Amino acid sequence: MQPHDFEDYRPPQKPEGSPLTFMDYGMICMTTFGVYTSLAVASFLNLILVALAWRMYENYRKENNE
Repeated sequence: MQPHDFEDYRPPQKPEGSPLTFMDYGMICMTTFGVYTSLAVASFLNLILVALAWRMYENYRKENNE
């Protein structure tokens, strides 16, 4: 069997989804600040709380974008 080159000439498709809002940027900034603060202070509990808050926000965003 001989391999052949496959060239995809289809136009690229844009991903579906809503654009980022001001609240998204705010959450990204607060999460970044929380992670770096928890690492600087060596607070594992704070890191868990930041991860939990991020997870809750992602679930909230998923439910409201459907």
